Parts: sequence; structure tokens; C-alpha cells
Amino acid sequence: MKKLLKLLLLAVGIFLIILLAKSKTLDSYLYYSYCDNPVTYKIGQVDPAFNITREKLAQELRAAGSIWNSAYGKPLIVYDPQSSFSVNLIYDERQRNLTKLYQAKEKVESDYAVVEASIREYETNAAELKAKVDQLNKEILDWNKKGGAPAKDYERLKQEVEKVNSEIAQLAKQKQEADKKILLYNDLINQYNLQAVQYADILKNLPEEGLYDPLAHKIDIYFYDSTEQFLHTATHEFGHAVGLAHAQDENSMMYPISNASDKLSKEDLNLLNDL
Repeated sequence: MKKLLKLLLLAVGIFLIILLAKSKTLDSYLYYSYCDNPVTYKIGQVDPAFNITREKLAQELRAAGSIWNSAYGKPLIVYDPQSSFSVNLIYDERQRNLTKLYQAKEKVESDYAVVEASIREYETNAAELKAKVDQLNKEILDWNKKGGAPAKDYERLKQEVEKVNSEIAQLAKQKQEADKKILLYNDLINQYNLQAVQYADILKNLPEEGLYDPLAHKIDIYFYDSTEQFLHTATHEFGHAVGLAHAQDENSMMYPISNASDKLSKEDLNLLNDL
């Protein structure tokens, strides 16, 4: 009986060892750490309408990933062309209308330079002509005080008056042309403002600059405005990919509304440390 009990105890001990071993294996399936298992990604769809090469995109994505990697002290986000997780640049109504808005802005700015130059030219000519008229009137007044100008001076003054009147007529035409340019420019500004309002309405319905989709295993980015803007968006979405939630601090990289931040805030770092 003692021997049997001893054998039973031995069997129970072996069973416990096997159970513990199985539980460790089970934990490895149930517990996943982004810190121990970095997120890998590849570059997926890149719409040619963005006019950006895959090489430049890869460089900028590496820069976005390195913000989190450097802050944590070891790789959290790693490029792997064989990864099943993709980062995509999707050209849709958001970027299309943003491009149109920027083109309209460039047109407004270039036309402003033309209008401003036209106004400056008119003002310069008007000032020079006024000085010429003032000088001519003064000379005529002086001769009138003396009882009239000699025939030679009278003919000269008469020719100068005709010339000045011709220049006044030309200046009036120049003013009309400048006024037309100003009216056209004002119309252009009104069109630009209308496009800006329409664009704001689009953003109300399609607000995301980027979207992390864990079920589809991808990040879709809808804007490429500038390197700085793209870096912020990609870094934000990579933050979601490693398990970070939104931050409350509006200056944070993980704040839900886009901002100009290019560095991690204290709240970003706290979220990172909580992984």
C-alpha cells in the first residue's frame, strides 16, 4: 500500500509537470506582446495619382516607425516585404479635392501677383502724371499772371497740354484694365472660398487621414500633403498597430484629430510604456 501510494504520488507529480508544461505552451498562444513581437509591414497599394515612388514612401514609413522604435528602445515596427500587414496609399475624393483646392490656391496666389503688379504700375504712372500736370498748371498760371505767354512758349505749352491729355486718356484705360483684373481676381477668390467650403463638407463625411484596420490587417492612408503631414499620419496609425489607444492631449501624436506634432508627447510615452 505504501508502495502503491508512492507510485500514485509519483504519477500525480508527473501529471503536474506535464500540466505545467502545457500551461506554458497555452500562455504563449493566449499572451501576445508587441514588445517581444514587433509589428511587421509591407508597402501595398500606392495609387500613382499621388506621384510618389515606392522608394520614397518606404523611406518615410521607416522614419515614422523609428519614432516609436527609438522611444521604446527596441524594434516595435519593422519593414518586411513578406509581411501580411500592408500600408496603402489610397487616392479618393479626399485627396482629389485637396489637390484641386491647392491648385486653386496657387492660381489665387499667382493671379494676386499679376493684379498687384498692375495696381503698382497704375499708381506709379498716376503719380508721375500728376506731378507733370501740377508742373504744367503752375507754368500756365505763372504766364497768366504775367499777362500771357509769348507765341513760342504758348505753342510749346499747347503741345504739352495735348500730350498730357493723351496720357490722361491712356491712364484711364490702364485703370479700366486694372479694375477688370481686380474683378476677375475677386471672382477667383469667391470660387476658391466655395471650393474650400465644399472640401470642408467632404471632410465631415470622410474625416480620416488614415485608418488602421486590424481585421483586414492593413493601414490605409488617404492624404499625402507633405512629408511632415504624412509622417504624422503614418506614425499615428503605426501607434494603433502596436496597440496604442487615442490620447487626450491635443498635442499628442495619438490625439484623434490631426495636428502638427512631429514628436511624442508625455502622454504618448505613457501609452507606450503601458504596452
